[in-house]
Amino acid sequence: MRAVDVMLVSAAGTSIVMLGVLAPLWRGNMPGVREWFAANAVALIAYPLYSIGWKYHPFLLLEMANVAYGATGILIAAGFRRFFGKSALYRPLFYALGALFALLYYFHYMADLPRARVIAVSLFHAGVTFIIYLTIRSAPKVHASGHPLAFARILVLSILAILIVRIGAEVDSVVAGRMGAAIDWDGLGTLFLALGLMLFPALTLAGAILVTSRLVLIARHEAKTDVLTGAWSRRALLEFAERETERADRTGNPLSLLVLDVDDFKRINDSFGHPVGDTILADLVLRGGTVIRAIDYFCRMGGEEFAVLLPDTDADAAARIAQRMRQKWSEARPSNIQYTVSIGVAQHRKGHGWNALYAAADTALRDAKKGGKNRVVVAPDERPAPNPASKAPGKGAT
Repeated sequence: MRAVDVMLVSAAGTSIVMLGVLAPLWRGNMPGVREWFAANAVALIAYPLYSIGWKYHPFLLLEMANVAYGATGILIAAGFRRFFGKSALYRPLFYALGALFALLYYFHYMADLPRARVIAVSLFHAGVTFIIYLTIRSAPKVHASGHPLAFARILVLSILAILIVRIGAEVDSVVAGRMGAAIDWDGLGTLFLALGLMLFPALTLAGAILVTSRLVLIARHEAKTDVLTGAWSRRALLEFAERETERADRTGNPLSLLVLDVDDFKRINDSFGHPVGDTILADLVLRGGTVIRAIDYFCRMGGEEFAVLLPDTDADAAARIAQRMRQKWSEARPSNIQYTVSIGVAQHRKGHGWNALYAAADTALRDAKKGGKNRVVVAPDERPAPNPASKAPGKGAT
């Protein structure tokens, strides 16, 4: 078996492996996976065309195999574009592939110039690879964690560098007057061929790593998110609280907590059913989220109880936020049912830790329930100084 055939078999084997890797990922409907799967399927058509064309007919080798492998590159690029939420660019890329076919045909039948053919193919692949690099470079980290993105960038840049070196070597040959000379497949040409055949399987591997990384990020997010309401979970709140209390102790910035639950929620479930109760909980998070900032943490502690962690916020400001939230909820009528919420407010005291903060806010919540519900109560030692000009508080006041 010739060295070229060995390389083709190895490349085909790699594509088969990548099909096996991508097959289970396909079921997850992850953008880009179908394109990468199709790319390796098309590559399995290109490799035999290279081998058969080498032995029997140059048209299969020079035109058909290179066009099939070019289509592989287009599908790989489309996969990366889809994965990062961008258009696939099929039309301009297939126009470029048509131009490549025309150049290969011309430099084969009109003017037999092997070096020109190599330059045309390498320029096409370099262009496709550069598009992939630009796509990855501009990608936000929400698509995958930092290390897989860095690996993909390095791999794509390495491939691009190899293609540029390949183009440079052939341009030197053209400048030296050897445009029509045959390619030396016993030396550097063999190395470039081997690298070229592994070009797109390697990029598929990078894509599979990115998909796996995103799945891990999604799993981590779902583990920290309440499925019903979309709020952060109790587990997530404990992580946030540990970080924020340490930061508050270090910087001296205020940190406040709201603990709240829906008034008479058991009666709502018993009277109207659990689906209605679920609708109310989801509405609570949706409306409450319009009041708080992006840096705040809205969490479901369990059942109808929620907590809102407010960094850089003192008890006075937290009470005002709680009042705005309470007002929004008391005006809401999901499923034509009105509900109200009681809220306890507490401010972190340096060195007292999360448990003390939560206990203070929870005690304030119980006081709100005892005081008639649909109220905001601030923990006693964190209560804002009274304003002599203000009116006496009524139902729903702090």
